[in-house]
Amino acid sequence: MAITYNIPLVLLSIILAFLASFTAIKFALRMIASSGSTRMLWHLGGSFSMGTGIWGMHFTGMVAVKLPISVTYDLLLTFASWLLAIIASIFTLWIISRNLGWGRLLLGSTIMGIAIAGVHYVGMQAMLVQPAVQYDSTLFILSFVIAIFASFLAMVFVYRLDLNKNTFDKKQNKLSVKISSAAITTVAICGMHYTGMAATNFPEELVSTGVAGLGGDELGILASLGVIIILSIALYSTFFDAKLADQNAKLALQLKRLNSDLVAHANELKQAKESADRNAAELLSYQGGIDQYALVSVTDHTGKIVHVNNKFIEISKYSREELLGQNHRIINSGTHTKEFWIQFWNTIRKKQEIWRGEICNRAKDGSLYWVDTAISPLKDDAGNIIKFISVRVDITQRKQYESELQQAKKNADDANNAKSQFLANMSHEIRTPMNSIIGMSHLLQQTVLNDKQHDYVSKIEYSSQHLLAIINDILDLSKIEKGKISIEHYDFDLGEIFHDISNQFSHYLIDKKIKLVIDTAALDLTRCFRGDALRLSQILINFVSNAVKFTEEGTITISVRILEKDDSAYLLRFEVQDTGIGIDKNHIDHLFNPFDQADTSTTRKYGGTGLGLAICKELAELMGGTVGVDSQIGQGSTFWFTVRLAQTNKTVTELTSTFESTHALPNNINELNVLVVEDNKLNQQVAKELLKKMGANVNVTIADNGEIALSLLSTIPFNCILMDVQMPIMDGIETTRIIRENPEWSDIPVIAMTANASNEDKKLCLDAGMNDFLSKPVNPKLLISILSKWCKVRSHIKNIPESDNSLSIKSGTDSIIDLSVLTSTIGDDSKQIEKCILLFLESSKEGLIEIDSAIEQTDIKSITATGHYMKSAALTVGAKPFADYCIQLEQLQHGASMEKAIAITKKMRQILVSIEKSLPSLLS
Repeated sequence: MAITYNIPLVLLSIILAFLASFTAIKFALRMIASSGSTRMLWHLGGSFSMGTGIWGMHFTGMVAVKLPISVTYDLLLTFASWLLAIIASIFTLWIISRNLGWGRLLLGSTIMGIAIAGVHYVGMQAMLVQPAVQYDSTLFILSFVIAIFASFLAMVFVYRLDLNKNTFDKKQNKLSVKISSAAITTVAICGMHYTGMAATNFPEELVSTGVAGLGGDELGILASLGVIIILSIALYSTFFDAKLADQNAKLALQLKRLNSDLVAHANELKQAKESADRNAAELLSYQGGIDQYALVSVTDHTGKIVHVNNKFIEISKYSREELLGQNHRIINSGTHTKEFWIQFWNTIRKKQEIWRGEICNRAKDGSLYWVDTAISPLKDDAGNIIKFISVRVDITQRKQYESELQQAKKNADDANNAKSQFLANMSHEIRTPMNSIIGMSHLLQQTVLNDKQHDYVSKIEYSSQHLLAIINDILDLSKIEKGKISIEHYDFDLGEIFHDISNQFSHYLIDKKIKLVIDTAALDLTRCFRGDALRLSQILINFVSNAVKFTEEGTITISVRILEKDDSAYLLRFEVQDTGIGIDKNHIDHLFNPFDQADTSTTRKYGGTGLGLAICKELAELMGGTVGVDSQIGQGSTFWFTVRLAQTNKTVTELTSTFESTHALPNNINELNVLVVEDNKLNQQVAKELLKKMGANVNVTIADNGEIALSLLSTIPFNCILMDVQMPIMDGIETTRIIRENPEWSDIPVIAMTANASNEDKKLCLDAGMNDFLSKPVNPKLLISILSKWCKVRSHIKNIPESDNSLSIKSGTDSIIDLSVLTSTIGDDSKQIEKCILLFLESSKEGLIEIDSAIEQTDIKSITATGHYMKSAALTVGAKPFADYCIQLEQLQHGASMEKAIAITKKMRQILVSIEKSLPSLLS
């Protein structure tokens, strides 16, 4: 009987064969890659999938045959053919997974081919038809040969891939290779099947004998679809497992690496644990020390205390039970500001940084204690704060020391301010009479004197100048301590300094039979030097004074020599050598320290403050040099100092002729109008006399205060103004500012003339608009120099003819007024003395009237101020008893009895009456 095929079913059978072959290869690969029970599962699963696929291919191929009858199949034989296919697949996969030689491959392929053919022919026998089908012997045998040969090729192909050597992930196992291998196996299965079908002869009288069985094209299609589903699931499982295996392989590799790292980390952890154990043991041993030193506490993120150490309990005076669970505010003292806590919480909460600072806490008993604190936030892995750890050190005692130190500093500052105020007051009080002494002695020099009188007056003036310089340094200790002594630079005659020193100490040297030798051979004294002659002279006078003081007899030698010389200056070394008592070498190192002396016994025997050498040291250093001493006990001493001085081209003769110029005023100035603004009558008198000695063309106008001065400026054209600073009604500072604000007066030179001589006072005057500064007592030469600078006045004081108004001096310590004080200042001109005394009487009476008014108003401040003002005038004229009562008024404190002030003023009026009555006899 001729047969035809259902082409779709044929194609479906081929697809089934390919899927079965491809699935078998995938399962074989997974089986090779596995071991143990997993390998067995892959073997059985692959065999089931492959066998089912082969059986499905044969069954579908048989159903694809178109016969004129409806064919059914025997269930038992059909099942037997399916089972045979599975058994054949088990054997085939076992063969593939083994490392076999060519002989075993041939045997295996033969068995596999026979099994495949057997599946086909057993399935054919399951057809329920009559008569039985017949087979062409040639084609029958050929079908077996094809099955065996195709199986051999497939197994060789797979074997050549070294599948048994775990090469499933190499390049030759890519998808195309697997498809090729599956295609060969498909050819073996399909070739054998359709060759067998060709060998089958269906009789013409073929009829179906089965009633209950499998049949129909639909059944074939359904069976094929079922097989496809099974194979697809199986194939997917291989793909999934392969991917999973690949991931597992990678994970295994990573795990291997991690394991290696883990081992290393475990070793590190072990070492860390050992180190931690050692550190813990060490920290445990330190715990006692920590408790002795630091307060440690731990709080949670809300501020509740969870741990405190013993030191914390000891200092806070709370028990552990009282502290645990409480908010840390339990020890808050309440002494810190809101801004302090804002900065505190911003640091540890917002910035999450360590806060360091000092905190005042309050103990349980209410006492305060200070701690130096470091608080650190502790965070979890997410960065959230879970705890705060605080370590504190008790600094209460240190804070107490600091407070005591601050109080001591405040007390020292207060004492220093009081000292400065006292020194300022003393400076003012001393400068006022010194102004009269120097001014009057200068005026006295302009009178006709014999040689002896002229010598006396010269010594008075020279000594007064140096006394004033020393007073300036001694009274202004703050200036010395702060290094604010200023150095001037002007031309001077060095030889004149040596001459003045010799003249000043001549009577002391004669009394003690000491020879003075001055050695200046190393210098050319015909030329001027530039520097500060006053400061240089001050050092020499101090050294010579000490030499005279500590030398009973022998020689004092003053010498000077050049140490260095360049185009601009000399470095000179001055030495004062004596043959006195000498100095112990142990005392030399601190000899130039303030208030130190070689031996305290020298103070009692020889006197002295111990400031002189310290001042000399600073002056020498300010002039670019230094000081020193070489001495031995019993062999005398050599005090030396070095200074840098420039030597100018000007000769001493030129310097002298300049000073002695005969012109009082330049030819283009007809007269000089000077306004003296001064509230003290005696200072007015001295200033007026000094200015009039400059020449007939000098006109002097007096104003008692700034308000009067402004009124005079509106009516009189002045060339210069000499301005006191401290005055009633309107002081000199305010007056000068008003003058500078007026365009008509802004060009008039204003010279400060005040007893306030500090650098701060000078700056205050210059800042107010004054042009220059003169400190009282006024140096006549300096006054002329400044007037020459600002008013074009030449440096000259005209000689005054001898006065006919001489008087005999009546003085004594018991008298109500000592005229020797006044005559030593302004000379023995009876008219001038009488004028000064009358001015004193007038100003004193006015002062007492002011005091009476202040007593009525209980104004202690005005009483003391007026007493201070009256004291200065009283001392100037020598009215010491009156000055003593002025001092009593000056020293009245707030709350003092007004009756005491009234009693003092009553006695003061009695003294004034006595002076008025005795004035004619005093001037006789």
